[in-house]
Amino acid sequence: MIVYIPLFIIYLMISLVAQDMRSLELNAKVNEEFTLSIESVPTTGYVWDAKFDGEMIRLKDKSFEANQPLAIGGGGIETFTFVPVVAGETVITMIHKRSWEREAAEERTYLIRIS
Repeated sequence: MIVYIPLFIIYLMISLVAQDMRSLELNAKVNEEFTLSIESVPTTGYVWDAKFDGEMIRLKDKSFEANQPLAIGGGGIETFTFVPVVAGETVITMIHKRSWEREAAEERTYLIRIS
């Protein structure tokens, strides 16, 4: 029971934050990594993709961590790790869709201010 309480609290916090993060502003520094983490259930075919200016930032890593690692078809968190390469402002648009569909199910926009 003790193990489930922290996981539930973390899940609840992520859920509440994710619902309010359709558009967000972030501050970052050149050459210092930052991450965007979003709830995902890739077994449904829906995955997140990041669209961004490759001259301003680069994608260092993309990973998925299941909420319950042994559960088949369960959800989890997709995490994108970025590294800013020059100062300025740029936008990252996160697109949630199936690879075979043209229309996104959801989009989230993040304004990144790099110093």
